[in-house]
Amino acid sequence: MDSITEESIPTWVNRTELILEEYDPNSAYELTDIDGQPIAPDLKKMRIGMIYVTEDSVMYQWLGGIDHVFLEVQKTKDGDWRFIANYSDDNSKVIWPKQ
Repeated sequence: MDSITEESIPTWVNRTELILEEYDPNSAYELTDIDGQPIAPDLKKMRIGMIYVTEDSVMYQWLGGIDHVFLEVQKTKDGDWRFIANYSDDNSKVIWPKQ
């Protein structure tokens, strides 16, 4: 996740905006191949196997390794975007905007 480049930020934001537009707060929302809802091919290539959606963020979970490894793309209250790399329950950091 630390390898996400400045150039790829708009792609992640655009994808996240589209997912958030479809978010239904009355139902749990996750996209998986297991449930028959396909993951986009470019995300599959990155080994993302699960997507969780909340009101203001999308969490892209990587397959393999530790279950709690995911990238959270979060829309802040002021309309900006924050990217948080979650490596475990106790280890996460904001990777964008760069601090």
